[in-house]
Amino acid sequence: MSTRELVRQLRAAEAGRPIPRYSTKHLRVSSSPLIVSFIRMAGESRPWGIAYGRPGESPEILAAGDGRNREAVTAMLHPLAEVLLKYCRVEGWTDRPLTSEDSDLHHFPQIWFPGSRHVEMLHFLEFAYSGVPRGADKSALMPSFARLCGWLFRHSNHPGQQVVVDSAAALRTAFVFPADPVSISSLSPLVTWLTTDGDLQTRRAAAIAARQDLTELSLDPKLDSKILEPLVAERQRLRQAGQDFAEVDEQIRDRLGPHLERRWRLTATALDLFKTDARPENPGTENLVAESLNSLVKDLQYHERKVQEDPEGAFTIHPETDFDAASAAAAYLLLTASQQRATLALLHHDKELLGEAIENGTAVRSTIAGISEGRHGSRRAVFWTVNATVGEQTRLREEEKYSIYGDSSTEVVVAGIERVDSDTWIVKLRWSSSHIRRPITGYLNAPCPDPLWVGREVVLVPRDNSGMARDAAFRVRGAKAGIGAWLTHSKPPRRHLDDLPVSDIELRDGES
Repeated sequence: MSTRELVRQLRAAEAGRPIPRYSTKHLRVSSSPLIVSFIRMAGESRPWGIAYGRPGESPEILAAGDGRNREAVTAMLHPLAEVLLKYCRVEGWTDRPLTSEDSDLHHFPQIWFPGSRHVEMLHFLEFAYSGVPRGADKSALMPSFARLCGWLFRHSNHPGQQVVVDSAAALRTAFVFPADPVSISSLSPLVTWLTTDGDLQTRRAAAIAARQDLTELSLDPKLDSKILEPLVAERQRLRQAGQDFAEVDEQIRDRLGPHLERRWRLTATALDLFKTDARPENPGTENLVAESLNSLVKDLQYHERKVQEDPEGAFTIHPETDFDAASAAAAYLLLTASQQRATLALLHHDKELLGEAIENGTAVRSTIAGISEGRHGSRRAVFWTVNATVGEQTRLREEEKYSIYGDSSTEVVVAGIERVDSDTWIVKLRWSSSHIRRPITGYLNAPCPDPLWVGREVVLVPRDNSGMARDAAFRVRGAKAGIGAWLTHSKPPRRHLDDLPVSDIELRDGES
């Protein structure tokens, strides 16, 4: 735990309640979000029950009589698959597929889940339904749904993305709780901390009680074994005897329904907490939403268009891996670019986030000691000499590019560093000719040669160089010749989607 985080914890304890972590909100709530929660049978990867719907409305409750039966689970998933494909405006499933020209940065697909395990269910669903026989129609409902789930799961790992929301993680990021990390690992105690009135002891007692209110994928084992297991066994008996088991299915749905709805409503409460948060939205979220929609269009929609054109032979991404070293390296570089872009998009508009950057050495506080003019190559240049205050950690290096905090469009290059002592460095910054006449916003609103800058304190923030990582990703993919290409572009034996098992359990007792 950093010193800054420790201070936050103490302030939260002193206030007797959770306090905001940052000065702005880093998540934009879509004007039309969708909430989804799951329950699975112990030991199974597919869902046993689902609740989904829009906030402010009653959720739709779906349940499979037997979570081990592939046919029952698939039938249960059909309504959700159709809703999600249309909601995300996937090519082939709507009259108005999402495109770069037809997208709205306020009315965009955003799916809220109770926690990380529910998000991981997207990957399980991709595994379960991606496999189709060779020559089969890949544009059918469940394969299309599987590809959407795969994209949603992979995109959920991109820092700053705004489409897939893990409600518990979002609350832990937005607020500081006067509690240990283990006690706030699930959604129920987090919501309780934020919605209970009273002093610290009252809130803490309520949060401890709420920890018994499980919101994870699996049910309480006692409930499962005492109530649901006998019903599932009765369904199995009726099925093997060729008798009607619809009434038992209804009883199972009635037992699962309240638990699904509780998870769903807790997520809806978390969403409302973000909506009613009085903090201003960070302007950088605009760029993050645009990045998410751009990824949906270029990654998912591009493949779906190919599938619509060639339903049998179009390439489909394998849910396990891409089986290609170059693609894996490119994906890593793109994740690195997302991390940098997300951090810097928000940093220029949030003083608390800036404080974290200064503490870990990413940003540097400095005072302008002098301004001079000269030349850099054949061009005119302006130089600032600043006294930089560095801590135990700093990332200041010569030739690194920085921006002035508050104006992300600025760019200065570290031309030289002189270490005075362990805490103070004299740094020479070089402005390019394109910045000499342009005012710097956020401080004086004056151009860099103006002598009024002398004596002013400014903060140096790393320049957003995520474009370089993106360029590197495309170059890695395209580098089919050259040193090391024999390794990075070799093609190991591919495991075709046809090789995926029909079911993730061994079929038994005549089940299909």
